[in-house]
Amino acid sequence: MVRRQDIPFWLHLGSFLVRIGLGIVFFWTGNDLLTPPLAIPKLESRLGDLAEIGLVTPSTIQQVFQLIGHIEVAGGLLLIIGLLTRPAAATLAGLLAVYLLRTGEPNLFEVKDAALLSAALALALSGSALLSLDGFLAGRGSVRRMAAPPPRWIALLGPLLLRFGLSSVFLWSGVHMLTDPQAIVREMAQTRFIPDQPPFNQIDVLTLVSWSGIAHVVAAVLLLLGFLTKPVAAVMCIFIGLLMSRLGVLTLSMVKDLALAGVALSLATSGPGVLALDNGLRLLADRLRRRRRPGRPVEGTAPG
Repeated sequence: MVRRQDIPFWLHLGSFLVRIGLGIVFFWTGNDLLTPPLAIPKLESRLGDLAEIGLVTPSTIQQVFQLIGHIEVAGGLLLIIGLLTRPAAATLAGLLAVYLLRTGEPNLFEVKDAALLSAALALALSGSALLSLDGFLAGRGSVRRMAAPPPRWIALLGPLLLRFGLSSVFLWSGVHMLTDPQAIVREMAQTRFIPDQPPFNQIDVLTLVSWSGIAHVVAAVLLLLGFLTKPVAAVMCIFIGLLMSRLGVLTLSMVKDLALAGVALSLATSGPGVLALDNGLRLLADRLRRRRRPGRPVEGTAPG
């Protein structure tokens, strides 16, 4: 069995941040689904498309709706306390996959769901032992195998999935800013994202949106390639935090942004995982460093 200390602490911290963020999201959405009188409108908005493509029927859609709400609440609580993290995350990932099976062009809300799906899959693979009941029960009785830490190579797949999910959100947002900046300007005006007081009222908002779109695309590509992962993810986390602080009102979209901030902070602490340029550049730097030390023997050989 792989011991917990075989996996770097930063990976444990990263999975902890993702677990708490996802747990809050699913507990919020599940509780929201079960709270009358808002159940019927949310039923139409979240499951109406599934009825259109035949996954549920009109006669059973409300029962399915209630069942999903209970699963999300239970799954969110399990993630928050860190109990049965892998099966809970796998179940919630399945729900997100069903949500994404809908017709029409994707919007930002669905792109965020896709990013949360990747985060749930990462948790289903790697688990989360830090500050969790799984970590406490890892060596006890029948839950030992289910709660035990994964092999190191599986744990390193988690950051890869997180990179793909978070980069998709920033890439979609950046492309949207560049292709339809007027719509973004209107949204910023409605939410008063930029204060009316000087010097903020002197800003050319259209130019700001265009440059912001370019920055989003560049950051998404860097994160996707795994280049400068930690600083790029840290900047993304700060940007999401500033965005949430300006919007003010706590909504479901903001709760998802909170989870995405946890994903970004996770990558800023744990690094890119596998299949990243950062890893290749680190290996290259290590080799160059060894070559600059001529008196040091090569591995596997005795000094002459």
